[in-house]
Amino acid sequence: MSYELIGIRESLQKLKKEKKASFKVSIFLMTSFLIEILNEQKHVEIDESQILAACHKIIIDAGYQTGRLGVFLTDNATIREINIRHLGHDYATDVISFVLEKSENHLEGELAVSAEMAKERAAEFDWNEKSELLLYAIHGALHLVGYDDQTSEDSRLMRQKESDYLAALGIKQTNF
Repeated sequence: MSYELIGIRESLQKLKKEKKASFKVSIFLMTSFLIEILNEQKHVEIDESQILAACHKIIIDAGYQTGRLGVFLTDNATIREINIRHLGHDYATDVISFVLEKSENHLEGELAVSAEMAKERAAEFDWNEKSELLLYAIHGALHLVGYDDQTSEDSRLMRQKESDYLAALGIKQTNF
């Protein structure tokens, strides 16, 4: 998988040089779709199975049969660097989605997700940080498959999809 876009390779090399063992790479083959999770943060204990299930369902529901998805779980400083480098926005954000390759039934993409932001914002929405982090992954995956939130109608549809995918995992979004 090509991680050059958001700099996952660079992050791994930097971590190795600093001799930090605080990251974990997990690779999952779901049907003909490969999902890789790189967790280099310590802010939120993650549930890989929920992130995988949600992202996989979104991708399959959208009609993609093959491809790869990289999910990079990081902190505010790193996602801010990614945001500056690739989008020209000088601030931390919750999730950034990158479509690397897309055709009728094939999708390759990457998500950069700030676990630190999830931890900070979860209390605002009266729920736990794991659910907030999962929401960010779902939101990013929805962007990858073509959903947008630029207009109020698009945003309403996206929020409903987020709520539906959370509900499929047994998580009720009370702040919807």
